Amino acid sequence: MAKKSKPAPEPEVDETEELEDGPTDYTHYLEKDKTPLMERMIEWFQSDMVGADPAACKTKQEAFELGVQLGVSLRIVYQQSDHNQEARAAEKAAREEAAEKRAAAAEEKAAKQEAAAAAKATKAKSKKAKDDEDEDEDEAPAPKAKAKGKAKAAKPAKKAKPARVAADEDDDDDAAF
Repeated sequence: MAKKSKPAPEPEVDETEELEDGPTDYTHYLEKDKTPLMERMIEWFQSDMVGADPAACKTKQEAFELGVQLGVSLRIVYQQSDHNQEARAAEKAAREEAAEKRAAAAEEKAAKQEAAAAAKATKAKSKKAKDDEDEDEDEAPAPKAKAKGKAKAAKPAKKAKPARVAADEDDDDDAAF
């Protein structure tokens, strides 16, 4: 059964993007690194497929404008291109392989923990049984020294008779007359 891939994460929302009073501030994008998609797109622009050569531009401004022009015009075309689709498939396969390795490692760790817990429980059971055995030995009466003569068995104590009630004594007095 094929695993469903996770949906793409939501884009990061930068709280500095929306200012209370005034225009939106996008300067934080100047500090961000290029994404793998951007790197692939640059490579594709400079490939024989597109043939862009920013070094052939006379000024930095012309090179910048060429990049913007190609980025805006060919973004959708690039995303549908074999170059991008193959790269995305390779990235997906790498993510799935990493996920499988993590899952296998997690299963192995769980199995080790389960085995350790079972071993600990077995050890605890055997220790408890040994402790119970030791307690039984401690509680057992010590062997008596053999007497020279036969010792009589101790007789059980007799139950005390209930005390007579004072009314019974009065009855006894009446009976004598």
